[in-house]
Amino acid sequence: MALYIYSATNKINGKRYIGKTKFDPPTHRWNQHLAAAKKGPKDNKRFQPYFHRAIRKHGRDNFSFDIIHTFDDNEVDAWMQAEKDYIKKYRSNERDHGYNLTDGGDGVPGWKASPAVRRRMSERRKGKYVGNKNPFWGKRHSDRVRKLLSGKAAKRTGRRNPFHGRRHSKESRARMAENHHDKQCYLSVEQVEEARQLYATSEYTYAQLAERFDVTPYVAEKAICGLGAYAKVGRQLPRRENGWIKATRPTPRLLTDDEVAGFRRRHRNGEDLTTFAKERGVSINLISRAIRGCAPYDRVQVEPPIAASKISASLPEENVDEARQLYSTGKYTYENLAKKFQVSKSVVQNAIRGKGRYGKIGKPLHARFGKWAKNQRRAANAR
Repeated sequence: MALYIYSATNKINGKRYIGKTKFDPPTHRWNQHLAAAKKGPKDNKRFQPYFHRAIRKHGRDNFSFDIIHTFDDNEVDAWMQAEKDYIKKYRSNERDHGYNLTDGGDGVPGWKASPAVRRRMSERRKGKYVGNKNPFWGKRHSDRVRKLLSGKAAKRTGRRNPFHGRRHSKESRARMAENHHDKQCYLSVEQVEEARQLYATSEYTYAQLAERFDVTPYVAEKAICGLGAYAKVGRQLPRRENGWIKATRPTPRLLTDDEVAGFRRRHRNGEDLTTFAKERGVSINLISRAIRGCAPYDRVQVEPPIAASKISASLPEENVDEARQLYSTGKYTYENLAKKFQVSKSVVQNAIRGKGRYGKIGKPLHARFGKWAKNQRRAANAR
C-alpha cells in the first residue's frame, strides 16, 4: 500500500490545497472533496472548509489534481512531515496562496484503539439508544421520506454504483479477513434456533446476538431471517412483502384506548395534532396513526361515533375568501376561524394559504402574513 501527497490547484488564481491520502487510487480522495463541496452549507452545516467553498465557487473543471510525492506504507513519519514541508514550500496555508487552514501533519494515521479502550467505549454506549431511549422509538418514516430514501438508494445500484465491475485487491481482502479472523463465519443449527428464540423475546438486538455468539451482526441477521445458508434451518422468522422482518413481538402501544378515543374527538372539534403530541410527549406521526386508526389502534371504538360530528372535512369555496378577509384583519386566529366555519384548524390554514384544493380559489395570503397578523393581535391586546 502506498502513501500519497497530492496538490489540488486552482487554474484561475493559482491557489493550492496540499493534502495526504492512503486511498489507492488517490483520485478517490479528490472525489470525496468534490462530493463534500457539492453538498453545500445547507446539507453539510457542521463542516464546510475554505477549500470546498472554493470548489463550489469556481467549479470542479477549474481545478487540477496531481500527485506530487509517493511513499511506502512503512514511511508514515516521512509522509506526515512531507505534507508540512510542501505546505510551507507553496505557502498554501496563507489565504493569498492556498486553501490549507493548518500547517499540515494533522491526524493520527495508523492509530487503532486497544481492546481495553474499545471495551470501555462499548460499555458506555450499551443501552443508550435501545428501546424507548432511542429518539426514533415508536416512529416510522413517512411515505414521502421512504420514497426519497428509495430514490437515493436506487442511484447506488448497478452501473451507478462506484464499485460496479471492480474487485477488492488481494491486500484489501487480506485486511478484511484479518479484521474478522476472530469471528465465526457461520452458526450451527442449535445456535440458529437459540438466536431466533432470544430475538423473539424482544430483549436482544442483532448486535447483542452477534456479540453473544461471536459472529458479525450481518451473520446474526441472516440466521434470524433465514437468508442464504440458513433458509432451510428450522422455522425462520417470517418476512413481510416489503422486506421488513415481521415482528413476532407485540407492536408497542404508547397510547391507551381512552387516550386515542379522546384525541379523535378533540381533533374533530378543531384541535391540532401538535397539541396532542406535546401533551402526551410522543411524535406527531404516532398521534396521526392513532387518529387514522392504524395498527395497533385500529380496534379502538369511539362513542358516540366520530361520523356524527358536525365538523366538515373541507371549507366551501364561498367561505374561502371570507376566511381570508377575516384573517387579514389580524383579529382572528386559525382556531377562531375553525370554530366559526366548523372545520379543523389545518383546513383553515390550507384555505388561507392556498394549499391543495384551495390553490386556484381567489388570492391566497403569503405564509409570512401570519407573523404580521400575530403582531397585530399582540398590539391590540397591549392597548
